[in-house]
Amino acid sequence: MPWMLLSIAAGAVAGALLRWGITLYFAPKWQLLPAGTLICNLTGAFIIGLSAAFFSLHVSSPLLKLFLVTGFLGSLTTFSTFSLESANMITQGEYFKAVFHTVMHLTGSVTLALVGMCLGHKIFS
Repeated sequence: MPWMLLSIAAGAVAGALLRWGITLYFAPKWQLLPAGTLICNLTGAFIIGLSAAFFSLHVSSPLLKLFLVTGFLGSLTTFSTFSLESANMITQGEYFKAVFHTVMHLTGSVTLALVGMCLGHKIFS
Protein backbone atom coordinates (compact mmCIF):
# COMPACT_ATOMS: atom_id res chain seq x y z
CA MET A 1 0.00 0.00 0.00
CA PRO A 2 2.75 2.58 0.76
CA TRP A 3 4.29 1.99 -2.70
CA MET A 4 0.91 2.57 -4.30
CA LEU A 5 0.47 5.87 -2.48
CA LEU A 6 4.00 6.91 -3.36
CA SER A 7 3.42 6.07 -7.05
CA ILE A 8 0.25 8.15 -7.16
CA ALA A 9 1.85 11.04 -5.27
CA ALA A 10 4.97 11.09 -7.47
CA GLY A 11 2.85 11.09 -10.62
CA ALA A 12 0.57 13.79 -9.24
CA VAL A 13 3.49 16.07 -8.40
CA ALA A 14 4.99 15.62 -11.88
CA GLY A 15 1.64 16.23 -13.60
CA ALA A 16 0.84 19.29 -11.51
CA LEU A 17 4.25 20.83 -12.15
CA LEU A 18 3.96 20.20 -15.88
CA ARG A 19 0.46 21.72 -15.97
CA TRP A 20 1.67 24.75 -14.06
CA GLY A 21 4.63 25.19 -16.43
CA ILE A 22 2.49 24.82 -19.56
CA THR A 23 -0.06 27.29 -18.20
CA LEU A 24 2.62 29.86 -17.33
CA TYR A 25 4.28 29.46 -20.72
CA PHE A 26 1.15 29.80 -22.84
CA ALA A 27 -0.81 32.39 -20.81
CA PRO A 28 0.96 35.44 -22.30
CA LYS A 29 1.28 33.91 -25.78
CA TRP A 30 -2.37 33.20 -26.54
CA GLN A 31 -4.84 35.45 -24.79
CA LEU A 32 -7.91 34.52 -26.85
CA LEU A 33 -8.55 31.42 -24.72
CA PRO A 34 -6.80 29.81 -21.74
CA ALA A 35 -4.50 27.73 -23.95
CA GLY A 36 -2.57 26.09 -21.12
CA THR A 37 -5.60 24.25 -19.79
CA LEU A 38 -6.64 23.18 -23.29
CA ILE A 39 -3.16 21.90 -24.14
CA CYS A 40 -2.97 19.94 -20.87
CA ASN A 41 -6.41 18.39 -21.32
CA LEU A 42 -5.85 17.45 -24.98
CA THR A 43 -2.38 16.05 -24.31
CA GLY A 44 -3.66 14.11 -21.31
CA ALA A 45 -6.54 12.68 -23.33
CA PHE A 46 -4.15 11.47 -26.02
CA ILE A 47 -1.75 9.95 -23.48
CA ILE A 48 -4.55 8.20 -21.58
CA GLY A 49 -5.71 6.69 -24.88
CA LEU A 50 -2.19 5.40 -25.55
CA SER A 51 -2.00 4.15 -21.96
CA ALA A 52 -5.32 2.33 -22.20
CA ALA A 53 -4.10 0.52 -25.30
CA PHE A 54 -0.75 -0.33 -23.71
CA PHE A 55 -2.24 -1.62 -20.45
CA SER A 56 -4.86 -3.67 -22.30
CA LEU A 57 -2.18 -5.43 -24.36
CA HIS A 58 0.66 -5.83 -21.87
CA VAL A 59 0.99 -7.03 -18.33
CA SER A 60 2.75 -4.31 -16.40
CA SER A 61 3.29 -3.13 -12.89
CA PRO A 62 0.16 -1.77 -11.19
CA LEU A 63 2.48 0.90 -9.78
CA LEU A 64 3.21 2.15 -13.29
CA LYS A 65 -0.49 2.49 -14.05
CA LEU A 66 -1.11 4.27 -10.74
CA PHE A 67 1.81 6.63 -11.41
CA LEU A 68 0.86 7.42 -15.00
CA VAL A 69 -2.95 7.32 -15.12
CA THR A 70 -4.10 8.15 -11.60
CA GLY A 71 -1.23 10.39 -10.54
CA PHE A 72 0.34 12.06 -13.58
CA LEU A 73 -2.64 12.30 -15.94
CA GLY A 74 -5.10 12.93 -13.12
CA SER A 75 -3.00 15.91 -12.12
CA LEU A 76 -2.07 17.12 -15.61
CA THR A 77 -5.64 17.25 -16.85
CA THR A 78 -8.26 19.36 -15.18
CA PHE A 79 -11.99 19.33 -15.70
CA SER A 80 -12.59 21.75 -12.84
CA THR A 81 -10.32 24.49 -14.21
CA PHE A 82 -11.81 24.14 -17.68
CA SER A 83 -15.30 24.37 -16.16
CA LEU A 84 -14.42 27.51 -14.19
CA GLU A 85 -12.89 29.13 -17.27
CA SER A 86 -16.08 28.49 -19.27
CA ALA A 87 -18.27 29.71 -16.39
CA ASN A 88 -16.23 32.92 -16.14
CA MET A 89 -16.67 33.53 -19.86
CA ILE A 90 -20.43 33.12 -19.49
CA THR A 91 -20.63 35.51 -16.53
CA GLN A 92 -18.65 38.05 -18.56
CA GLY A 93 -21.12 37.77 -21.44
CA GLU A 94 -18.63 36.03 -23.74
CA TYR A 95 -21.11 33.36 -24.82
CA PHE A 96 -19.57 32.43 -28.17
CA LYS A 97 -16.14 32.20 -26.59
CA ALA A 98 -17.54 29.98 -23.80
CA VAL A 99 -19.24 27.64 -26.27
CA PHE A 100 -16.12 27.45 -28.45
CA HIS A 101 -13.96 26.80 -25.39
CA THR A 102 -16.27 24.05 -24.13
CA VAL A 103 -16.55 22.36 -27.53
CA MET A 104 -12.77 22.44 -28.01
CA HIS A 105 -12.20 20.76 -24.64
CA LEU A 106 -14.90 18.11 -24.89
CA THR A 107 -14.72 17.10 -28.54
CA GLY A 108 -10.96 17.52 -28.66
CA SER A 109 -10.38 15.40 -25.57
CA VAL A 110 -12.68 12.57 -26.64
CA THR A 111 -11.25 12.60 -30.18
CA LEU A 112 -7.65 12.54 -28.98
CA ALA A 113 -8.35 9.77 -26.46
CA LEU A 114 -9.77 7.70 -29.33
CA VAL A 115 -6.83 8.54 -31.60
CA GLY A 116 -4.44 7.59 -28.78
CA MET A 117 -6.22 4.27 -28.26
CA CYS A 118 -6.19 3.41 -31.97
CA LEU A 119 -2.58 4.47 -32.42
CA GLY A 120 -1.59 2.68 -29.22
CA HIS A 121 -3.11 -0.59 -30.41
CA LYS A 122 -1.09 -0.32 -33.63
CA ILE A 123 2.14 0.60 -31.84
CA PHE A 124 1.94 -1.77 -28.87
CA SER A 125 0.53 -4.92 -30.49
